[in-house]
Amino acid sequence: MTVVALPLSDVDRFMLTGKAVFSVSCPKCKASAGSYCRSTGGGNFAHVVTHKARLERIAGWSDRQLVEFAALAEARRDTLARLWPDLPDGYYAKSEAAAAPDVAKPTKQPTPKGVRLSEVQAERIEHAAEVGRRTWSSTTHLDGEAAERQTVLSLVAKGILTEGALYGEFNDQREHRLTPFGWQVYRKHRLIIRRLSDEEIDAGEAAASASETTQEDQ
Repeated sequence: MTVVALPLSDVDRFMLTGKAVFSVSCPKCKASAGSYCRSTGGGNFAHVVTHKARLERIAGWSDRQLVEFAALAEARRDTLARLWPDLPDGYYAKSEAAAAPDVAKPTKQPTPKGVRLSEVQAERIEHAAEVGRRTWSSTTHLDGEAAERQTVLSLVAKGILTEGALYGEFNDQREHRLTPFGWQVYRKHRLIIRRLSDEEIDAGEAAASASETTQEDQ
């Protein structure tokens, strides 16, 4: 790397920041030290411009630290900005320790109106609300049941349906009920076609809340 004089000029500081940032990991996309930042949307993991959260980790570095860790990053990166296979353990330990902590931001709970739903998921919520306030998923592996089960389990993960207790003569079903949050989604989400009255929705939400309270007390 080209030798630069201290203190750094604004231009040198800008250039070295762009190199030194690769000596730390990225809190946003979880790219490891020595790797480019990756896209966090769409699932293709394409290389993208360095995330702001990564740059913020080294914002407080002195000129000497920028020079040292820029050299550290450059010495171990080939022309494709990939790690050399013989990278020793703990190579970036000092730069990681010098950077601001990699603190993950708390995940925000989506609102009933803003939770992401597919058409199939919305239809399943409608079914659960309108057919005895419950729905089912199969525990067997017949044709088509995996996709159906995936839809239900995705709603469980979003907090819209309960985990589901085994059901049926051979325990080949799980019974899932709408949670209080699930009823709010039914009431407010744009994809939902509401066939129940406000009074029926209120009654369903109250019953779900009462069931939750009972389970917590047990």
